[in-house]
Amino acid sequence: MITPRSQGGKIRRLIELQLAQPESVVYERYRRLYLADYDRRKLKQYTGIENSELIHRLYLAGFRSENVMALNTFPVVMTAWATGTVTIDERRAAEAIVFEPDMIANGPAIEMFRHWLQEKPPTEWWVLWEEFTQARSTVLAPRRVKELKRAVMIACRKVALASGGIWGLGKISPAEQRVLNRTSRFFQRLGAPISRDV
Repeated sequence: MITPRSQGGKIRRLIELQLAQPESVVYERYRRLYLADYDRRKLKQYTGIENSELIHRLYLAGFRSENVMALNTFPVVMTAWATGTVTIDERRAAEAIVFEPDMIANGPAIEMFRHWLQEKPPTEWWVLWEEFTQARSTVLAPRRVKELKRAVMIACRKVALASGGIWGLGKISPAEQRVLNRTSRFFQRLGAPISRDV
């Protein structure tokens, strides 16, 4: 038998649960906003990029301070994907850049780079890469910018040559050449010249 007192207690508990639920939802929303802001501040501090709008777009694309340096390798990955698939030789040539100093920097960035060799990143990220590289070039020493450009171009070229031509020697496909040209043109607009032996 349900007494009025026990029924009132159940109703009160249901009301408390309904009131508590929105509170937990508000708390969870606040926690997510706080963490997102914290991640963006860390990303800004790590990269040295002052452009908050660019930092926000990097954040929305999934970049954090731990993996953002993978973006340095974006042209290399796009060279590997230029013909529609990444061959074993292209993968090997691309993965050799993991050992380049400061090209990728750490485990999460290497993991992201390797993931891109399995799943092609969005083509729209070309603009994000260009803006990121442009912004980073203003905070890095000119010598470091020149070294990074050189490393990217050499890696792109090695990947392009990895499985072209007869028995994988000496031929760059038109699609790969377009990626090389796009990357080279951007670096030329950026400033420091790329040496002739690239």
